[in-house]
Amino acid sequence: MSGFLTPIDTLSGVGEVRARALRERGLETVVDLLLLAPTRYDSTPPLADAATVGPKVPATLVGIVERARKVRQRRGGHFLDMVLRADGRELRVRFWNRGWLADRVTRGDRVAISGAMAPDGSAFSGTALTVLSDDAALDAWLRRLEPVHPKIPGIPEGILRRLVVEAQKIVDGLEDPLPAAVRRDLDMPTLQEAFRLIHVPASRADAERGGERLLFDRLLSLALGARLASRGLAGEAPPIPSSERVRTRIRARLPFAPTPEQEAALAVILDDIARPQAMRRLLLGDVGSGKTAVAVAAILAAVAAGKQALFVAPTDVLASQHAALLERWLSGSRVRIGALTSRSPAPKRRAVAQSLAKGEIDILVGTHVALAAEVAFADLGIVVVDEQHRFGVLQRLAARRKGKRPHVLALSATPIPRSLALALFGDLAMTRIAARPGGRKTPPARLSDEPTAYADVRRAVASGERAFVVFPTIAGVETPSVEGLGRKRVHRWLDDLRTEWLHGRLPHEDQRAALEAFRSGAADVLVATSIIEVGVDVPEATVMVIEGAERFGLASLHQLRGRVGRGERSARVHLVPSPTCKPEALNRLRMLEKEDDGFKLAEADLLLRGPGDLVGVRQHGFGGSLPIAEGRDRGWLEVAERVASELLAASYDVRRDGWFAGLADRLGGMRFDPVDPV
Repeated sequence: MSGFLTPIDTLSGVGEVRARALRERGLETVVDLLLLAPTRYDSTPPLADAATVGPKVPATLVGIVERARKVRQRRGGHFLDMVLRADGRELRVRFWNRGWLADRVTRGDRVAISGAMAPDGSAFSGTALTVLSDDAALDAWLRRLEPVHPKIPGIPEGILRRLVVEAQKIVDGLEDPLPAAVRRDLDMPTLQEAFRLIHVPASRADAERGGERLLFDRLLSLALGARLASRGLAGEAPPIPSSERVRTRIRARLPFAPTPEQEAALAVILDDIARPQAMRRLLLGDVGSGKTAVAVAAILAAVAAGKQALFVAPTDVLASQHAALLERWLSGSRVRIGALTSRSPAPKRRAVAQSLAKGEIDILVGTHVALAAEVAFADLGIVVVDEQHRFGVLQRLAARRKGKRPHVLALSATPIPRSLALALFGDLAMTRIAARPGGRKTPPARLSDEPTAYADVRRAVASGERAFVVFPTIAGVETPSVEGLGRKRVHRWLDDLRTEWLHGRLPHEDQRAALEAFRSGAADVLVATSIIEVGVDVPEATVMVIEGAERFGLASLHQLRGRVGRGERSARVHLVPSPTCKPEALNRLRMLEKEDDGFKLAEADLLLRGPGDLVGVRQHGFGGSLPIAEGRDRGWLEVAERVASELLAASYDVRRDGWFAGLADRLGGMRFDPVDPV
């Protein structure tokens, strides 16, 4: 494989150990490495006199290299040991873990070195070095910004920078995948130039310019993937008509009378599936808006017409919740329900597949495994995909292979700005349920300290209520985690309460048992990760404590607070920031105190953090936030939509060099697979 998808272990100096460390960070190809944006840019320290520079003070020195050699370190690796003549003195300079710099300098070179003097004054610890050709080169060096990349265990910063440079050399010889006419029209740098601007910027304006090109390419990859999917999902489909009598019977099965907004959404969906064209619709709704009830009604319409239905969820926990909900709502009916998840044993999978093929199951609830080719239906009429953004276009393409051509209804409780939704789901018609039923209010969120938050948990439990405590990670010492800080918090504040633990590394049966204990009242407190963000409905839960709250996006925080206040009692959410939380992050959290509209919060998140956090790229190796000029993201989304349509109309090859295909693959599983002709 060549081009942008060149495996990272082909780079020099990347052996088995380093390759494993990079893969654990999600870095597998040149695409991944070049998109590992710096977390920040440090200014070059000011020019200083080598004779008077103080210890531990950042400075830049200029001098002549007297000697430079590579020396092995005690714990592995090499460092550069250098003698520099500067300002009338000889100075020992060391670049730890960067022995490779010895190949960059020779005796007699005039160099600029940035770093700081050791506390004991014995040597100058360098952080950056350049060979100077003239005084203009020195001026450029003093104006430069020093990128600081995300830390990767086992990969020193200097090695990472060298790998980035080598990756840039690989792509320098490739044709820019964005046509020159489009670049000129948008005043965009070439892709190769954008990488240089991101990783070695001369100014913050340069970094922003490079970041805009990479942001645009990400959004364009989403729009291209969505349009390719629309070609595979369009076409004829068996109509699913429903009489008013059937619709009345369906409403009677719901545990509540649908609101006017829910009725309107259901009417649109039922009208869609009654036509002989395949429905492709996205149902957007804020937390607690009743999307599931609308989806179940559409499923029952298909079953009433003699068709089968597939209800897909992104996690085993959510799939189990949906299966239990259907069992409750359809208790006493003749509707046959099956379940299939990644934890289902092989014999059960075979039995379910056989029953589906014979038409002995009306509704299958499952995770992505239900989309596997070996899971065949006798007569599939509709596929409902919950939390659509966690699947991507690939799974919608897989859905088209089920049955003759089923109707597809995608659900998303994550508030996604319409501008971003157009890029993500351009192949889907959109319907939104804006209001929550029964006048139910969004629980207020407030910044709290540790004693205040946990005192409220204890008050709630004493009143017969229940509480969630949420952490951003499962384990680790650098971030608040369930198994780290969570154990300490419970021991300190909640030791006498009945506590259950829930996260993705637990066995499936343990997850179900923990959730059932919390739901039944056998547990007072559920300590969890964001795995409870969707699909957990416990009316008695009235308090939520979110530790390390600044590490979540606004949209995710809004989703989480939707897990409390689902009953008659008032609810509240405590946002507990980390001690190292920066002022700008606190200001972002304060927005949650003032705003309870999830879509407005998502728009704010889009501007503050960029689209990566909304579509999940932060967990796919994309490193720090790209340096994008605030406020311009929405405009690029609309431009990406237009350009995607124009490129595909001109038969543009989206698979060239693997660039857009590689981006889309890392943005939620949207692979540019060949689409079967309709």
